[in-house]
Amino acid sequence: MNFKLLKFVIFAYAIMLAACGSDTYYSGHFEDVDDRFGQQPIAIDTSANEIFDERIAFEGRFNLVSVLEPVKMNISALDENFEKKGTVSARIERNRLEFTYKAPEIHFQEPFAQIDFTCRFRDSKDTTEMQFTIIANLKEKEFQNIGFYRTIESAYIKKLLKKNESYSLAKLHTRQAIHNLLDPELEYEYGIENAPYQLDTLEALAYNYCLFFTWDSTFYKNFKKLSQAVGGSKKWDEILSVAEVSEKLSDYYKLEESRCNKDVLEKLKNERDFTELRYNAAVWIVQGKKPYNCETKPIITPPDTQSSSSVVPKDSSIIDSVVEALGKCTITRKYEKAMLKKGRYYSCNGKEWQGISAPEYFGDVCEGGEVVLYDNQYFMCFNTGYWNPIPEEKILPPVKAFEKCRSGRIVEVDKKFYRCTYVWDREWNEISKEGTEQYKKNGKFCTDSTAGITEKVNDEYFTCKYYSWNKLDKYEIEFYKHDTAHKDECNNGSKGTKIYWNDVTQVYFYCDHKSRKWDYTRFNGRDDYELDAFDKGIYLDSCTIQATKNEFTYTVNQVINWAGRFEIVNSTATMDSHTYGAKFIDKVPYLSSLRGDQTISLKSLTDKSDSFDDFINQYAHSESAYPVYLMQLTHVGKDSYMNFEKAEKFCPKGYHLPDTSGLPENFLNVFGVDSTVNHDSPLYVRYNTKTYLYDIYWTSVSKDADTQYCLEIRKEDKDSPKSQIIECPKDLYPGVQTLCFKDGDEND
Repeated sequence: MNFKLLKFVIFAYAIMLAACGSDTYYSGHFEDVDDRFGQQPIAIDTSANEIFDERIAFEGRFNLVSVLEPVKMNISALDENFEKKGTVSARIERNRLEFTYKAPEIHFQEPFAQIDFTCRFRDSKDTTEMQFTIIANLKEKEFQNIGFYRTIESAYIKKLLKKNESYSLAKLHTRQAIHNLLDPELEYEYGIENAPYQLDTLEALAYNYCLFFTWDSTFYKNFKKLSQAVGGSKKWDEILSVAEVSEKLSDYYKLEESRCNKDVLEKLKNERDFTELRYNAAVWIVQGKKPYNCETKPIITPPDTQSSSSVVPKDSSIIDSVVEALGKCTITRKYEKAMLKKGRYYSCNGKEWQGISAPEYFGDVCEGGEVVLYDNQYFMCFNTGYWNPIPEEKILPPVKAFEKCRSGRIVEVDKKFYRCTYVWDREWNEISKEGTEQYKKNGKFCTDSTAGITEKVNDEYFTCKYYSWNKLDKYEIEFYKHDTAHKDECNNGSKGTKIYWNDVTQVYFYCDHKSRKWDYTRFNGRDDYELDAFDKGIYLDSCTIQATKNEFTYTVNQVINWAGRFEIVNSTATMDSHTYGAKFIDKVPYLSSLRGDQTISLKSLTDKSDSFDDFINQYAHSESAYPVYLMQLTHVGKDSYMNFEKAEKFCPKGYHLPDTSGLPENFLNVFGVDSTVNHDSPLYVRYNTKTYLYDIYWTSVSKDADTQYCLEIRKEDKDSPKSQIIECPKDLYPGVQTLCFKDGDEND
């Protein structure tokens, strides 16, 4: 091979391995990995530090499983000590189940950012807010995109960076540490420097260990345990419950069936979050890496050789007997289970046989409070997530009736009442008949059958939730009253229903299209509109609301329905049979013509005034060595532009053209150029790799008989909008727009 070509290939390969998030390896089979990983050295950047001084606006996407929905995000610049120096909030946007984000510019003097974001579970009753962090190197490809692996590595990378490791080394060492945490056995097979997994595989393992599909706080608890353990001495099976992880993975992926039944596997592949990589990783975790034989069962039952006991103690003589009966416990037999006579149960941990309880052997899922009976011994799933034998003195009638012990739950057995308490462990306690009154509202216990109902007692309201009567605050009372009064309106989804403003709670009640239940919300931009502006607005479809109040019509989108957030996407005003575009700032309306959908290149423009070419030339940078790449008028509608003679007659009664004395406070920050809610039609100029946008508006002030002063609002590439007064020929067309200020809200 040509030496130069070989050198290039090695260099490109090294860069690919070092780049965070750049791995695109997806294996159709879990064992099919790159067996050359680690055999070639990774290029380490040892060059002197370059001066980094840039303003960067972040914009990226979330590459997470669909059960996670991001709700908040902050982006911080990090200084030379990797401490936060400045922070901006990002706006998260949703398109079905895909999420992207955008954030304003932030000044970086070091090429590192910290991205902190919060997720919730999609469409789940579990309201856990999960905090994640990513350390981003601004020199990396795709540094703005959010992946789960990067949340696992962030804390340890930051720790190494603070110890003055270069980023390349910190990245490499963190990857090795994660490898050792998630699959420590490969350290012995290959040596940790040569462990063969790429980032996609490590992410698949992490997702599975965290049990991403549980839709509850288990996922986040497991994530925190793993991420905090990166770089430590413990391995994943010393941190998490191997039995719980294996059982839930087996159930979720239906491993007992899907490994040997193609129809079951094909059905699994229809799940949104299914990937071959995660599935094959789950197979290894649960059933080991050895070839799977569909003719044999994973649980074996050798001949009886031991006496009965609920859990086998670790004793060398017993272990010797187990080894004699079962053979050695090796890494290829990890997670195999065996019964040596009724009551003696074992599991192979990859090194030795360990005694386990009967429920663990038989695969009973431990979710809290359940009771099972094996070998004349009752077991209860305690708060530790493990099955524990119940002492004889605590085996009360509810235990024998297999009642679930959930904190606060009250049951009646043989005309006696029992209540479950849950402090350190769960247990049933008998309570007297008189003592039960404190747990009733209007004669009703809070049980499974009364869950969710609300009772009014002496002008107070209580809702049955989690086996306890919870007193409602004033906000919850208002919601209950609304739900009771309008319950049937939401039976068929949101289309055609109204949203209702509530003065007490200062929120809107709306019909959630998916759940067919009422929920409440605030809306983005509430400082710019009257709080009740959208009261009685009607859903045109499942996510679009149209509301009319006085002369104004508002269109509102439910952009993130799980968080109950609405956003204004369009406002218009109809006056004297004419429809205007409307923009609100601090509750004050500004009127203009309606935005259109045409884009007109200046090169093809024919309908123009004699003064147009000379005027527009000032934006063409004709004196520069770099020619303008593109000039065009954007979002052009029927009345987007007009000469001054027409403009001075455009504003309706109660509105006027602005003067030249200055703009209202905060005007530029809110009004902007070419923003979603604006009805503007800016001049678009692409010059010297940058984008320039100009909104030019007529003022009411004349310079002379032929010249009028105009207000120019410009946005140059990523800079904030700025304004100035310029001179415009009165006959100028097109290019100048008309903006109407409300009387009494002067800009002077």
